[in-house]
Amino acid sequence: GAIEAVDFLRHKGLMAALASSSPYRVIRAVLDLTALADRFQVVHSAEEEREGKPHPAVYIATARKLGVPPASCLAIEDSPNGVAAAKSAGMTCVAIPNASFEGRELFREADIVVPSLRHIDETLWTRLLTARQPTRVTAGEARLRIP
Repeated sequence: GAIEAVDFLRHKGLMAALASSSPYRVIRAVLDLTALADRFQVVHSAEEEREGKPHPAVYIATARKLGVPPASCLAIEDSPNGVAAAKSAGMTCVAIPNASFEGRELFREADIVVPSLRHIDETLWTRLLTARQPTRVTAGEARLRIP
């Protein structure tokens, strides 16, 4: 899932960044265990912000580090707080609901809801480009942008 999704978006010419509520020590451990560490150009933790998700600060700061306006970003999220943070930052959001959250209504703020990372594919890409006509796209608990 995650490696393939990030690689798919990178193959589209996008940069990847990770915006997370987790502390850096947890982020680093997970990235090292999952072989994702080298796939993100920017990694930003909400521990550097005054407030975590659902506050949009972590997303706004990550977009700034990428040099991308938040309104040009696509966030891929797995939690209701993450979706709320992305939408509050002014981003388009694709939700992939974490199994620990019951009920699709918790993700109603998301622009698109898909069942798994396997759905980060050509069909979703076409839907996003058709809907937004962006010049840059940022994705993620991962953020990506078209250069």
